[in-house]
Amino acid sequence: MTGQQTFHITPYRTDEERRVASALPIHERQMLVKTALYPYPQFKAAQEFIRRFHYPIEGGLADTGNIGGLLGHSRTGKSAICRYYAENIPPKLADDGEIYPVVYIPAASEMTPATMAERIYFETGARSVPSVKIPTLVRNALLRLKRAGTELVIIDDAQFLFFDRHRKHVAEFQSFVKQLADLNSLNVLMVGEERLQTFVRNIDYLVGRGGFPAKHIQAMGTDEIGMEHFRLLLEGIDKRMPFTASSRLSRAGWTYDFYRYSDGIIGRVMNLVRRAAYRAINDGTACIMRSHLHEESWSELSVGATNDFFLEE
Repeated sequence: MTGQQTFHITPYRTDEERRVASALPIHERQMLVKTALYPYPQFKAAQEFIRRFHYPIEGGLADTGNIGGLLGHSRTGKSAICRYYAENIPPKLADDGEIYPVVYIPAASEMTPATMAERIYFETGARSVPSVKIPTLVRNALLRLKRAGTELVIIDDAQFLFFDRHRKHVAEFQSFVKQLADLNSLNVLMVGEERLQTFVRNIDYLVGRGGFPAKHIQAMGTDEIGMEHFRLLLEGIDKRMPFTASSRLSRAGWTYDFYRYSDGIIGRVMNLVRRAAYRAINDGTACIMRSHLHEESWSELSVGATNDFFLEE
């Protein structure tokens, strides 16, 4: 996968490790904040689902010809889950060239079959794309995946390929996904909104390629187990922040405020922590302060909302 960003997953366990991290150049500390990742239980379960979809038997061969799904609401952490999985199976050199076992493709509303084919070229190491007619470009991109030894194609935000689209483009992308599976040399994981499951399962020639096994990613719940996992998430994030002292993000009152603010959605938690951490670095404080969280919590509130988050230490 080209252009990937290494995740910062190792916690700081001692005061000395924190001191060293806090003394790094500003741009390095910024990247540590931006890429911080705590492998919470649902994250680990999703990683295991992708691994079993990719390699159904431990120590065996990669599976082929199947279409599956990783589904959930926006900002529940699906993209980070997939990018982390892809990062841990990077390209490698073989006798006959580079091998790209996992290819990660983020979809977009403006994507066309031609631009998807171009993305495949670049994600498998091409420096340029041949100027040919679209059907030839698509066919060559598919063959390129086979030559590149690709075992798993991950299409993120796959709902953009099929919803709020001209009927012609929807049909073209349905055909594209079918052709990917029909290479019979890789599996296709479609990542996106829950409605993808109903869409795919209503198309015989897509659901017929493996039955569309799917893992659903949910926001963390408010029951005792869910809130404990949420507290551990905050504690895990705190241990990866490059400051001299702990910010104590998981203190009882703040855990409650983080949950109210985010509704248990991981992406909203991380957005707030990152913005507050950037402000703390700018202010030169030893950790993220209450005032940083309070001020930054305005950013995702609706117009006219009252900011009653992080009022107490």
